[in-house]
Amino acid sequence: MRSFPTHIAAAAAAFVLGTPLLASAQLSTPAPAPHFAFEVRAQNFSGLTDFVALADGRILIAQQDGVVRAFAPDGSPEGAVLDLRDEVSAFIERGLLAITTHPGFVADGGETSWLYLYYCAGPDKANGEDFEPSLGRLARHRIETVSVGGAPRLVGVAGSQQILLGERLPDGTAPTAIPLLHESHIGGGLVFGEDGTLLLSTGDGASFAQ
Repeated sequence: MRSFPTHIAAAAAAFVLGTPLLASAQLSTPAPAPHFAFEVRAQNFSGLTDFVALADGRILIAQQDGVVRAFAPDGSPEGAVLDLRDEVSAFIERGLLAITTHPGFVADGGETSWLYLYYCAGPDKANGEDFEPSLGRLARHRIETVSVGGAPRLVGVAGSQQILLGERLPDGTAPTAIPLLHESHIGGGLVFGEDGTLLLSTGDGASFAQ
């Protein structure tokens, strides 16, 4: 049985405990299992759908609305890494659903600087067609480190997006997209296998009422 690093498991528990929804419900905190501890690593954000812990202690948080935010090892916010709100359709269970990084991730804008994202990329939100069939997209963006006020910050490299699944063609079709026929059962998970293969899991994209 594979064991998971303690700090990642602790971070997962901390994210659950740090959400405003659970805090407002005043849920009791169970005692951690042996060799584990609860630690709040980030708070005061909304719509958490996924997160990834980086080797330097930073944590990247995916929000349903399409924003990826970075938090320093001490839990302090470092700002938005990517803002895809113009591209992501966030409605009911739709939105930015999963992120992961290249197995050898280094935020230098180079060949291992990729951040992978799975999200709902349609329909045209300007038309308000929230209930219309949509598409699931898998894309990646390069991430680099820049200096902001003398402090290092992670940001997406402009123009680096590559759509791996779900590119919309000029005729409006997207033959490689994952069909999303309802606003529920969208699902979504990204993980790299030991052989370097990127694995994507999804829901059935159907109605929760059927």
